[in-house]
Amino acid sequence: MAMLKNIATLYQKMKSRKRKNWDEVSTTVIFTITVICWIEAGYYGYAMGSIGPEYIKLLNQAGSIPSVPFLVISVIFGFIGISLFIWGFMAKCMTSLLEKRFFSV
Repeated sequence: MAMLKNIATLYQKMKSRKRKNWDEVSTTVIFTITVICWIEAGYYGYAMGSIGPEYIKLLNQAGSIPSVPFLVISVIFGFIGISLFIWGFMAKCMTSLLEKRFFSV
């Protein structure tokens, strides 16, 4: 019970804290987030680019009604694609923040 009370207290503290705008966050933190986002997006892009075409060839050879393993792999590829989109979008946004900070006139 004490653990639930601690979690509730932490939740209330996090909910009531002042949220920072991206303009208030240090450049080092934004740069670190940007690098992590680009690495993740690159990794997922490489995985989709190297495995995806071979999977499409196998799926086309399987016939008109794919089996359950093909459907499961398709769902996994869908989640990887969504993750790739999210990491890539975050990387683009963070890069634009850095460009605005360093190269704005």
